Amino acid sequence: MFRGVYPERTTEILRGVYPEATEILRYAQNDNRRRTQNDKARVFQRSLEYPLTMNEKWLLEFLKAFRLCVTNLRIYPLNNSSVVNALNTVANFLDEHLAQNDSLTFTELSGKAGVAGFENTSQEVKSMAEDIGRNFSRCRVSSITIKRGYTREELVYIMQNLSKYFRDDWQKDSAEKGFAHLGFNLVKYVAVTDEQTVVDKISVLIGERGSDVAGIMSALKEVYDDMEYLPAAARPSVTTQLAVELSKQPPEVLKEIFERDLPPKIEESGIKDKLLAALTKDKITDVYQQITKWYGDIKSAGVSDFEAVEQLDRLKKFLSKLLECSASREVPFQIYEDLCNLGLIENIPDWAGGKTLPENLLEQLDIIKHIGEEELVSSIWAEKLPELTEKLVSAQMREEIIKLILKITANHKNPDSQVREKAAAALSSAIKVLKARGYENLLAVSEHLFAEWLDAESAAPVYEPLAGILFDRIVNRILNSEYEQAQNHYELMRKLSSEIDRDEEKRKYLAAFISRRSPKIIPILLNDIKSSDEVRKKNAFEFLSKIGDDALDPLVKIIKEVDDAHLRMLAAGILKNLGDHAIIRIKEELNLGLVKEEIRRFLEVLKFIGDGSFFEEVRQLMRYPDREIKQEILRYASHIDIPDVDKLLIESFKDPDVSRLAVKLAAGRRSPEVIPSLIQLMMSSRDWELREEIAIAMGDLADKKFAKPLIELLSSPRGLFRAMSMQQERARLRAAYVMRRFGESPEIIRELKKASRDKSHAVAVTAAESLKILETGMSSTKGIKR
Repeated sequence: MFRGVYPERTTEILRGVYPEATEILRYAQNDNRRRTQNDKARVFQRSLEYPLTMNEKWLLEFLKAFRLCVTNLRIYPLNNSSVVNALNTVANFLDEHLAQNDSLTFTELSGKAGVAGFENTSQEVKSMAEDIGRNFSRCRVSSITIKRGYTREELVYIMQNLSKYFRDDWQKDSAEKGFAHLGFNLVKYVAVTDEQTVVDKISVLIGERGSDVAGIMSALKEVYDDMEYLPAAARPSVTTQLAVELSKQPPEVLKEIFERDLPPKIEESGIKDKLLAALTKDKITDVYQQITKWYGDIKSAGVSDFEAVEQLDRLKKFLSKLLECSASREVPFQIYEDLCNLGLIENIPDWAGGKTLPENLLEQLDIIKHIGEEELVSSIWAEKLPELTEKLVSAQMREEIIKLILKITANHKNPDSQVREKAAAALSSAIKVLKARGYENLLAVSEHLFAEWLDAESAAPVYEPLAGILFDRIVNRILNSEYEQAQNHYELMRKLSSEIDRDEEKRKYLAAFISRRSPKIIPILLNDIKSSDEVRKKNAFEFLSKIGDDALDPLVKIIKEVDDAHLRMLAAGILKNLGDHAIIRIKEELNLGLVKEEIRRFLEVLKFIGDGSFFEEVRQLMRYPDREIKQEILRYASHIDIPDVDKLLIESFKDPDVSRLAVKLAAGRRSPEVIPSLIQLMMSSRDWELREEIAIAMGDLADKKFAKPLIELLSSPRGLFRAMSMQQERARLRAAYVMRRFGESPEIIRELKKASRDKSHAVAVTAAESLKILETGMSSTKGIKR
């Protein structure tokens, strides 16, 4: 723990942290006179052993509990017993430390976590710290401090946020929640946007951790974490490079990769398929020979029959996967014969002992040129197409690649559905290679034929792969900002999924397919919407509007999170066109879990989408503890023409945060329902500013029932031992002014005459003016000036 610091400082640390070590140190210091320099070093080292061991043990156990708690929160709800027990364990460690210290600080440096300044010395502690450090990096925080007196809610807040993948606003969010015992230092992480940087890192990581399965798995996770920051278009080529590096690993590592269930984001990237494509003839031959050796080891190991069968079954599954590799077709026939004799494969593949094709690429192209479209997808060539495509890509023969794709696609007019099925399979296999090698832009020439084929196709085994091919072209076009072509293809697929006179099975399949795949393009569209390119922004919005209900969540997210008011209004316009489903989705989002800015953004667009539809949800937001938000809610609600709005305004008369505004808005609506409440509020309130506002409202409404409360306000006396306040005088002046709106009421005339002799000059002058207007029959019909 303390290696690398000066002995004097170490002594201070030990005395501060581990008082029981003091006697050992004193003994060592007193005995120094009689010992050689080597003896001194040995005694001092021995004095460190006890506290060092105890400290490492505490740190390791704490880190284990911490990591377990974060992991459980990712998997289980907060009330699950596993989560509760893990939180209790972490709390016990914290309480133990905070009993002797004011605070405990977690730090992250170079991807590793540190605790309370303790150095990570043992390998086990370092491994645990590195794992936790990655959580800190993902959540954009460099240190977290927990102070003595922390609450359970504060601990849960930290653990829940560390269990997420991203968190940018720790300080602001925790402050809004009133968490006073937490402190955060944030680091603005710069996203890795350089593809070459990630590619270089792959070589280094695989080189450092190769030949070790655990090391390779750790390297894979690290590379994929970095790939999240790359543009979507760059990720396939990086994955291909990673597959090439992995293909150099020993057979036992390759076997482990194919047998394991990798994390979802790694599996979904197609790394296993790309790894198969990257295996060379020599590597496949090496693996086959190793499989033969493993077979012998299993047979001679003397394990139980059950265990032997289980191991052989895994070996056969690994072998069957390798048979899918294009390089397997180049392996000598004798090897397959040996594998078949051992019982590891049931039959020798047809391509292993069948007709051979010329190895020369130019000779192969010459043969393809002279055979028909049907023969190309129905003969031995069908199995060779991925390999041929690989060779064409390596030779950069772009024109020949386009010709090959067009020749395969020409089968779409063949009347035999089996031929078309083979053609679709052959096309998929060739395109798979082009995508892996970054050549899929060459498909632009033939994609209109894919669309025609999908439109006319009636056989499910054919239109299913075609749907995937065409949708991938849509994604590629969007990534290249070629929205017109993407939109045309998308509209075709939408049409095919909705036309009633179409094949019902095909229509249902395409509808489900589009619903399943559309969310994958929404993040790309949102990225374009947030860009500074106005054309891309406009095109992305147009495309998003065509996605339908699948676009609800991202559109609501734009309204909720984007600062640009223009973008929010565009999103609101699309949602309005989507109808009732959009209304329901927005209602789900309007709750007290929103922060201040999010509520404000929603209020700006709700009137545009549909006034009365959201009244009840907005009404619930009046409980939000912020004066400005409550005022904005009342302003929004006052424009909705439903009776419940008057009830909300009357309820708000009692809320000191918004009472004056509520009175003003109620007067503006001119609803008779508010008259009794205004009278009651005027008679009961002693808030002179509020009473002034009520007087203005009464003048605007000009109901005869207001005469009595106005007279009482005007005649209200000053305090017995204090002068009349400025607010009281303003309220009385306002009452004198609005009385001119109430006709020749005897009570009003009498009170104004009395007030015209008031000690307050302003009140007296205003009362005299009102009296004159009433006596001369010139009662004003204009609203009261504020």
